[in-house]
Amino acid sequence: MLKFKKQVNDFSLNGLAGISNRDNESSDIFSVTSGGLIVPLLYTVANSTVATSPTENLYKRNINSVYANFSVGYKNFAYLEGSVRVDESSTLPEDENSYFYPAVSAS
Repeated sequence: MLKFKKQVNDFSLNGLAGISNRDNESSDIFSVTSGGLIVPLLYTVANSTVATSPTENLYKRNINSVYANFSVGYKNFAYLEGSVRVDESSTLPEDENSYFYPAVSAS
C-alpha cells in the first residue's frame, strides 16, 4: 500500500493506493444412501441397500483487487473525497470478470 499526505497552502491532500490478492480453495466429498438402510437408524453410506459412489469436488477462487482513495481539503472546512476499486474474479467469464466500484463525496 502506498500513502501520501501533503499540505499545499490552504489545501490538504491525502491519498492511498494498493493491491490485494485472495485465493480460496476448498473441497468436499458428497454421498447419499439409496433404497433405504440395511440396519435401521445407522446412517452411513456403507449401510445403503443400493451401493452408491461418492462425488469429490474441488473449488478454487481467486480475486485480484486494485484500489485507490484521495481526499482534498480546503482550510479544514470543505472536503472532496473519492475512491475507486476494481476486483477481478476467476469465477466469472474472462471477458466479463471484473467489478468496478467508484465513489465520490463532498462535505
